[in-house]
Amino acid sequence: MLADLFRELLVVLDSVLADVPFTSLNPNYSLQINTLLV
Repeated sequence: MLADLFRELLVVLDSVLADVPFTSLNPNYSLQINTLLV
């Protein structure tokens, strides 16, 4: 239950960060989050 909630939070965080210019400075950040979800 808690793991699913945490996973949901990461997905939301990832989508929010995708809109932030910071991710253009570090494109691997999104990939790192995605690998955590696997």
